[in-house]
Amino acid sequence: MLEIFRRNHFVNSFLLLFYIIVLRVSFLMSEPRADSLPDIGLFTHHLNGFFSANAAANFIFGTLILFFQAVYLNRIVIKNQITKDNSMLPGVFYVLLHCSFPVFLQTNGALLACTFLIFAIENIFKSYRLDSAADYIFNTGFWISLASMFYFPIIYLQIFAGISLISIKSMRWRDRLQLLIGAGTPIFLVFTIYYFFNLESIFYQEYWKSHLGYILPPYPTTWNNIIIGVFVGFFIAVCLMMYGSITSKSGIHVKKKIEILYWYILFCTLITPLQPKFPIQGLLLYNPALGIFLAIIFLNIKSKQIAEILHLVLLLLVLISQFYF
Repeated sequence: MLEIFRRNHFVNSFLLLFYIIVLRVSFLMSEPRADSLPDIGLFTHHLNGFFSANAAANFIFGTLILFFQAVYLNRIVIKNQITKDNSMLPGVFYVLLHCSFPVFLQTNGALLACTFLIFAIENIFKSYRLDSAADYIFNTGFWISLASMFYFPIIYLQIFAGISLISIKSMRWRDRLQLLIGAGTPIFLVFTIYYFFNLESIFYQEYWKSHLGYILPPYPTTWNNIIIGVFVGFFIAVCLMMYGSITSKSGIHVKKKIEILYWYILFCTLITPLQPKFPIQGLLLYNPALGIFLAIIFLNIKSKQIAEILHLVLLLLVLISQFYF
C-alpha cells in the first residue's frame, strides 16, 4: 500500500482521500466522547456546539480539512525539496497520526489550528535567505495568531517564529516589527467585530482570560491519555534519534528547514504547560513536523518490503485503537 504513495500523482490524491475516509469511518460508528471537543479557543467555543449536534457534518468537514492539510503539506515538502523523492508520504503519515486514536477523530480546535500552522511554516521556509521578505514575515505572524483563535496556547509560538526567522535570514528591526504587526492583525480584526456588537468583554473572557494560566505537576491524567502521550512521545524520540539519518545527504538549505521543524517540536513541548488545562488534542500540533520526519525515515529505508511491513503494522495498530481504545 505504501508503494502507491511513493509517487506524487494526481490520481493518488483520490486514493489519499479514500485512505482518510477508511481511517475516520469509525467516528460514525461510535458515540461522541465528552473529552473530544474541548473548549480550547475563541472560535472552538462556538464551533463545538454545532459539531457535537451534527455527526455527519463533523465527519465530512473534518475529512475534507484533513485531506487539504495532507495535500498542502506534501506540496510544501516537494517545493522545498525536503525529501529525496517527490512522494505523498508526508501527508500519509500526517493523516495516520491524526487518526491514531478515537479522541482525535472529532473536528476539534487543534485540527483546525494545524491548517494555519502549516501555512505559517510554509512562509518561514519562503523567507530563507531573502533580503526582503516582508510579506512572508507578516503572514507568519498572521497565521499563528489566527491559529490561536482555535487553540490559544499557539499564540506563544510567535517566539518560535522569531527564532526560526533569525536562524534562516538576517532579521532587522523592521522585520521584527512586521512579525509583530502580522501577529496583532487577526486579533485586532476579530476584536473589532466583537466591539462593533458591544461584545468586547466576551472577547476578552473567551480569547484571553479563560485560557491564560499554567499547569503545575502532578498533572491530572488518565490511563488513556498516558497511552496516547507515550505513543506520540515514541515518535518524537524516534525522530530525535534519527536526526543524522534525516539530515544526511541534504543541502544546507534543506538542513536549515529541517532544523526549523525540530525547533517547532521543541516549542510545541514548551507551550504544553502554559494553559489552565491540557486537552490531549494538543498533541496534534506535533503532526506537521512528525509527518515530514516519518516520511523521510521511511524513504531512507532501503528495503521497500520492510517499509511496507512497518506501515502495515502501524496502520493495524491505529485501526485497532479506534475500535478497542
